[in-house]
Amino acid sequence: MKEKKSGKITLANIIAMLGLVLLIVCLWLGQALRSGELGGMTVLISVGITIAAALLLWLMIKAKGAETNTSKWKIIEFGTLVLYLALAVLTAPIALNFFSVLSNKDKLQDTAQNDIENIQKAIDNFKQDEKKNLGVTTEGLNNVCSAKASNETPDNNVIEFIKNENIASNFSEFSEKHVSKWKSTKEGEIESIDLSGLAEKDLDGVEAGEYGSGWEERIATSKNAIRNWQLLKIPSAIGNIQSLSEEVGKTLTAFSKNAPFPEINNESGIYKIIDERSDKGGNAYETKSKVQDMIKDLSPFTVMGIGAMVLIHLLILFNYFMAYRTQRMNKKQSENDGGIVLNI
Repeated sequence: MKEKKSGKITLANIIAMLGLVLLIVCLWLGQALRSGELGGMTVLISVGITIAAALLLWLMIKAKGAETNTSKWKIIEFGTLVLYLALAVLTAPIALNFFSVLSNKDKLQDTAQNDIENIQKAIDNFKQDEKKNLGVTTEGLNNVCSAKASNETPDNNVIEFIKNENIASNFSEFSEKHVSKWKSTKEGEIESIDLSGLAEKDLDGVEAGEYGSGWEERIATSKNAIRNWQLLKIPSAIGNIQSLSEEVGKTLTAFSKNAPFPEINNESGIYKIIDERSDKGGNAYETKSKVQDMIKDLSPFTVMGIGAMVLIHLLILFNYFMAYRTQRMNKKQSENDGGIVLNI
């Protein structure tokens, strides 16, 4: 017969605590992998479910050991047990998602790496395209310089372009040195993906700032976490890939659309701007992530996951199974212990 607990921490308490810790970790990682974030609602959901499980366990144990009104407490005890089982079943898919991801590691790794490669490819293509466009503009400006040496004056829109881009304060001072310096500055902006100089342009909601170094760091961190399958870093890596796929394409397209790299050609003896980038919309860059959608589409039910969750809940309920149950009978109950009365 189980002895009434003395208030000291028992082995059953420790086992139940271990189960609760495992539960909150599985819930946290399962939700984090699905949402791509480690904090915020992910923490609130996992903590809330675990606290609810702990409170139900406490109430079950209290009801089991009640010394008075045992019939009523039994109703509470078994009602609470049913609530606990319902909570375990209804919230299981959240935790099971974690085990589903583990079971599909290779497939998810390949998809995540492909997403990263596509993002990096878009960035590399952008730099290559925009440096090429810059080269076209630079060539046109150098031709204007050569024409200026022959006392030829370009179209007014070319002069305005030189002034607005701060290539030279006025056309009379304009030279190839100014063009070379401007080209070097623009090459730096392309390489660092710096939109600061486009602050007055219509960037379609993109903030005018520098993105290159931040993207490089996030890509490197995500690539390392995915390649080495660093479990605690996987959710943030997946979230990074998802946010980068949305941010990179939009930002590169906004830069390309508003980059000051028009084509300047000689038409009828006068150099004119014949190709405004903003009018043509620039180049469009699209980057999409598949790994987050793949995780959401995975079935959470795996043999490993179901077995693990059953074990975790048995660990938690072990404290209830081993808890003291009062042997006191209700006053209305018969004192008959089931024995046979011998009449001698």
